[in-house]
Amino acid sequence: MRLASTSLLVLAALCPAGEADLPVASVTLFSSGVGWFEHSAKVEGNATAELRFRTNQINDVLKSLVLQDLDGGKVGAVGYPSQDPLDKTLKSFQVDVSGNPPLAGLLNQLRGANVQVQILDATVEGTVLGCEQRTQVLPNNGGTVASWVVNIVEGGAIRPLPLADVRAVKPTDPQLRAELAKALAALAAARDQDKKPVSLQFTGQGQRRVRLAYVSEAPVWKASYRLLMGKDKAHAQAWAIVENPTESDWNDVKLTLVSGRPISFVQDLYRPLYAQRPEVATELQAGLKPVAYGGGMAGEGKVMVAKPQREESRRAKMMAMPAAAPAPMAMETAADAAPGEPQASWNAVGSIQVATQAAAGVGELFTYDVGKVSIPRQRSAMIPFIGSDIPVERVSIYNRAVLPRNPLSGARLTNATGLHLSPGPVTVYDDGTYAGDAQLTALPPGQVRLISFAVDQRLIIDSERERSQQNRTLAKIVKGVLQIQVVSLQGRTYLADNQADVAKQLIIEHPRAGGGWALHETPAALETTDQLYRFKVAVPAGTKAELAVTERMLWNEAVALLDGDSDQIAVWLQGPDLKPALKDALIKVRVHVENWRASERAREENQNQIRAITEDQERIRRNLGSVNQGSDYGKRLLVKLNEQETRLDQLRQQDEALAADIAAKRKILSDYVGQLTVE
Repeated sequence: MRLASTSLLVLAALCPAGEADLPVASVTLFSSGVGWFEHSAKVEGNATAELRFRTNQINDVLKSLVLQDLDGGKVGAVGYPSQDPLDKTLKSFQVDVSGNPPLAGLLNQLRGANVQVQILDATVEGTVLGCEQRTQVLPNNGGTVASWVVNIVEGGAIRPLPLADVRAVKPTDPQLRAELAKALAALAAARDQDKKPVSLQFTGQGQRRVRLAYVSEAPVWKASYRLLMGKDKAHAQAWAIVENPTESDWNDVKLTLVSGRPISFVQDLYRPLYAQRPEVATELQAGLKPVAYGGGMAGEGKVMVAKPQREESRRAKMMAMPAAAPAPMAMETAADAAPGEPQASWNAVGSIQVATQAAAGVGELFTYDVGKVSIPRQRSAMIPFIGSDIPVERVSIYNRAVLPRNPLSGARLTNATGLHLSPGPVTVYDDGTYAGDAQLTALPPGQVRLISFAVDQRLIIDSERERSQQNRTLAKIVKGVLQIQVVSLQGRTYLADNQADVAKQLIIEHPRAGGGWALHETPAALETTDQLYRFKVAVPAGTKAELAVTERMLWNEAVALLDGDSDQIAVWLQGPDLKPALKDALIKVRVHVENWRASERAREENQNQIRAITEDQERIRRNLGSVNQGSDYGKRLLVKLNEQETRLDQLRQQDEALAADIAAKRKILSDYVGQLTVE
């Protein structure tokens, strides 16, 4: 939605007792899309003013409107039209004009009312009885035609009057005439659905000062920056783009710009709400783009903040621009330059008058008091509100995700203006020549921010060398638990080739792995963000420079030696830098484990033989059931079955002995490992 006629409001007198013309006195625009509009004037005696708002602004006005009669007067009720549907509003009057009723329909609504009826040249006064339709026979067998008559009771007699002859009907009851006027006024007001009059009343004696203010949706004011970079300094200009989309001119209006996002919402207070009630209830029932660089933390975790300027110097730079610039930045037009002389470079500093008269922080907001401005209705303006020299360091900014081979030419800005810089585009001029565009994120006073505005084609970056490895180191044994330290390394090597004839300060942005990863054997980062490390590398003219970034993560693994595997222990024993005491302990553990596992393998083989014999006995018993046991084949099966039973008895005895041996060797391992601690 756009702000229509909120801040300007066409004000008209509604009461003969006095009228109040309340022009806009001050406007405060927020970067969150709302505005605070204040009107002030002097009134005499009782006065009434009318403000017109768009329908979509009424809710904001009802939520935020404040009025003040400063010199002993009183503020009366604030009146505004209801938003009930038109048909419902019209049906609430004694005369229902909804549906565009004909004259006969209107007269039927006036049954029992006294009226004056002008018919042809006569006037009849009486009470309306009603209207009826009659059939009239035309002469000369011309057929019939329907006609309407109104029956008027006059002197006790009913007098029918043809409606075709009626020239005027006037109710004699003043209240009835007023109701009809109100109904017609409601129809007229409904024609302009987007403009709603709000009536304000002030009562008192003599001349008094009155004020009113409200919050309403407004176009977001925008900041646009110019960065004028010279050889040894830089100058920053900030322009505020402000719209007056209203129907009134802003004449010498005090303008304040606020950078911040106060919580603001719209609640439907204008539309009537009706609660649904049961009939028996007595209570109501409820119903790719430019790269925008975020701020970083210094290497030790502190916010990068510049030292503040002295108060006198900072205020002086806020209040005014230099009257004249140094010779290298002086500006002449082509007409002023002497024939044959070279034209001087641009000077966009000396002739700019900064509008900001004061600036201050208010809670989470930052305000710029721009002073008085005049903006015609439906027009916009661009107002310079900051002008200050700021520290700037020329840098080249490399991010592999932005461009894989080249960095971007940019600058590292330090906000030494003492003011909060809102987000906005930055047009960069280098030594008087357009150098490119950048995007500035919100920059509080004293903090540092990067901007980039062009591709640095003279600096080539090779970042293809990526590495990743993982090492495991045996650390110690604590009560039979082997602790293994795992070290993971990952990183990338950046090789910068400066093909320019000037030295470069290169900022390399390297993505952070997050989690438990930390820099390892890497130069300290200049800045750190949630997603990036920023490293600063000096690259002399015509030379190369290298930066190796490595991140390391450490964690521990625990392995219970009681459940160890001799093959895995053999692998651990082959590891480098193994402490002698740890090696001897692992060798003994391996011997105990191998003895235990050997007995387990022997018992497993013994149990396999038991299972094989048992399965063969089942086959023999099935065969004996189908042959004569006295036959030679039957006798042979019985002999074999007997031999197997003897072998099973031996194997079961061996199984019991092996189980006891396994338990003994397991106990030996458990006793040794349970008390084993090697640091």
